Amino acid sequence: MLGRLTLNFFTSGAKSTATEDRRRLILLNAILGAGFLALSAASASAYFSRRNIPLAITDAVFAAFAVALLVFLRTHLRIRMVGVISCVLIFVLFNYLIVTGGDHNTGPLWAYLFPLFSFFLVGGKTAIWLNGAMFLAAAIPLLVPTFALAKYELAFAGRFLGSFAVLSSITYAFEYSRVDAQNKMNAAQKETNDIFNSLREGLFLVLKEGERYVVGTRFSPVTTGFLEELNLAGRDFIDILAHVKPDIDRHTTLQYLELYFSADLDETMLTELNPLKLVEGRLGLAFEFHRVHKQDFKTGATLGVESLMCAITDKTDELRLQRELAAQEHKQSQQMRLLLEILHANPALLGEFVASAMEYENEIAQALQNETGDRVALVNEIYRKVHSIKGDARALGLEYIGEIAHGIEDKLAALRKLPTIEGKDMYAVTIAFGGLHSHLGELKELLARIKSHAAISETTTQTPLTDQIYAVARQLNKSTEKNVAIDTTHFDEAAIPIELARRAREILTQLIRNSFAHGIEAANERAAQGKSAKGKITIATKVAAGVATLSYADDGRGLDADAIKRKAIAAGVLAESDAALLPQPKIFALIFRPGFSTTERADGDSGRGMGMDIVHNHVRAVGGRIRLATKIHNGVSFSFDFPLEKTTT
Repeated sequence: MLGRLTLNFFTSGAKSTATEDRRRLILLNAILGAGFLALSAASASAYFSRRNIPLAITDAVFAAFAVALLVFLRTHLRIRMVGVISCVLIFVLFNYLIVTGGDHNTGPLWAYLFPLFSFFLVGGKTAIWLNGAMFLAAAIPLLVPTFALAKYELAFAGRFLGSFAVLSSITYAFEYSRVDAQNKMNAAQKETNDIFNSLREGLFLVLKEGERYVVGTRFSPVTTGFLEELNLAGRDFIDILAHVKPDIDRHTTLQYLELYFSADLDETMLTELNPLKLVEGRLGLAFEFHRVHKQDFKTGATLGVESLMCAITDKTDELRLQRELAAQEHKQSQQMRLLLEILHANPALLGEFVASAMEYENEIAQALQNETGDRVALVNEIYRKVHSIKGDARALGLEYIGEIAHGIEDKLAALRKLPTIEGKDMYAVTIAFGGLHSHLGELKELLARIKSHAAISETTTQTPLTDQIYAVARQLNKSTEKNVAIDTTHFDEAAIPIELARRAREILTQLIRNSFAHGIEAANERAAQGKSAKGKITIATKVAAGVATLSYADDGRGLDADAIKRKAIAAGVLAESDAALLPQPKIFALIFRPGFSTTERADGDSGRGMGMDIVHNHVRAVGGRIRLATKIHNGVSFSFDFPLEKTTT
C-alpha cells in the first residue's frame, strides 16, 4: 500500500508516459517534494532559532511555490513548463542565498546543485543558457562586494566559479552522452517496434509462474486479433487457448509445455509432437514454440529454459483451400464412381430411372415445402418415395445413389421413433434431401453428356419393364449370393395399361426385393427341404372382364403367421390378447403396415418395413385389390386386380 502511494506521488498519478517524460516527472516531484520539506524546515529554523525574519519569509514563499507547482503538475502534467518554472525559482533562490550569504556564508554552496537540476529537468540548450546566467549572476556578488550583503574572499570566489564551470561542463557532457545514447536506443527501439508491428504472425513469450504459463508483457499487434483478447499480458495461456477453442485438451497442452521447459528433451522431437499444430476455432491457427535460454554472461553457458517464444500463424485460408480441394476431389471421385456405374447400366433403363426419380423428387420437394397437418403421414409418404428411388437405383447398379437414399431413410426411421414430430425435426431430412437432389442432377447431366458424345440409342430388344425386372434380379443375385430365376413366360406388358406401367414396375420391384430378403432361402436351406438350389419367381398377367391382373409368386419359405404375430406384439402393433383371436388373413395383412418388417436389422435391401407398404399404396391409389395366398415352406403368391375403367396416374 505504501509503495503504491509513493509511486503515485512521484508519477503525479500518471499511469503511462514516455520513458523520458516519466524520468523528468519523478525528478520534478522529488525536487519539489524535498524542496518543500527543506525550505519549510529552513524557514522554521530561521524564524525560531536565529530570528532571521527575511530569510524565514523567503524560505516560506519558496516552499509555497513548491507546493503550488506540485499541485499544478499533478493536475495538468505540464512537465516541461513546471521544469522551467522550477529552474527559474531555484535560480532565484540560489542567487538570493549567494547575495545574502545564507547560514554562515554557506549560501553559494547550494548553487553547485543547479547544473544537475537544470540539465536533468529541462536539458539541452535551455539548461546551457540557465547555467550561463547562473554563472554571471553568481560572479557579480562574489567578485563585486558592493552587490552582496555577505563578504566573500577573492580566492573563494575564484574557486567557486571555477568549480561551478567544471561541474556545469561535466554535467553537460554527461547529459549530452545520456541523451545521445537515449536517442540511439530510441531509434533502435523504433526499428524493433516497426519490425514487431509489421509482423503478420502473432508473437509473444510464454513464461512459467509456478504451475501456470502466462503471456509476457509484449506481443505483436495481430496477436490480439488471433486470440480474440485485448488484455493478454500476464494472462493464463491455457485459459486464452480455451477461449479460442473451448474443447481444447488442457491436460495434454500443460504436459506439452512442461516438456518444453525441460532442457533435456530435443526441441525437434517436441515440434513433431505439438498438439497445437492446428487449432480450429473461428480461425485456423498454428502455434509454434521455441525455447529462450538463460545465459551466464560471464561464461556464456546455458543455464536452462527461461521462457518460450510462441509464434501464431493464421492458417485459415490454407485450411479453407485444403477443404475446398478435398471437397473437389471427393466430388470428382463421386462423379467418377457415378460415371462408372452409369456405363455398366442399361441406357434405356437409366433414362427411365432418372425421369422417375426426378418426378419423385419434385413430389417430395413439394411435400416438404407445403408441410402441414399429419407429419407422421408425411414422413411415411416421403419414406415410400425415397425407398422406391433406392430400390430402382440399386437394381440398375447405381450403388452411390442407393447409399444416399439409404442415408435419408436412416433419418426418416429416426423421426418415426419420436413420440411427436416437430417442424424443426424435418430440417435434417430437408438438408439430406438437398444432397439427393444434387446427385440426381449430376446423374442426369452425366447421362446427357454420354448420350451426346456416344450417340447411345434409346431402343432395346426387350421391353423396359421386363428389363427392369431382370435388372433387379441380377443385382439381388449378386448382393445376396443367391441363385434365383425369373419366369416371365406368361407376362405380357401390353396387358398393363400405360398409366399403370410405373405402378406395376414399383410393385414388382418391391416384391422381388422382398422375395430375396424374406422369402427365397439360401441354397443349403433349400437343399435341406428337398427343393432345387435355384429359387424361382413367376410373374404373369391376365386381362378379363375389365380387370387387369398382375400375378406374382415365389417358391420360398412362405409367410409364417406365428412369426408375424410375435413381431407385431414385440413392436406394439398388436396386443398379445388380441393376437390369438386374429384370423390368419388379418395377420398376413400386417405386412402392409408402414414400418413393419420381420427382418431384425435394416440393410441396403430390406428391413425398413416400407416395401409392402409401397405395394399397398400403389394398388389402393387406383382402386385395386390384393389377394394373397401362402403356405409355409412352399412360397407365397400375390394377385393384384386393377379395374381398367378406374386406373389413374
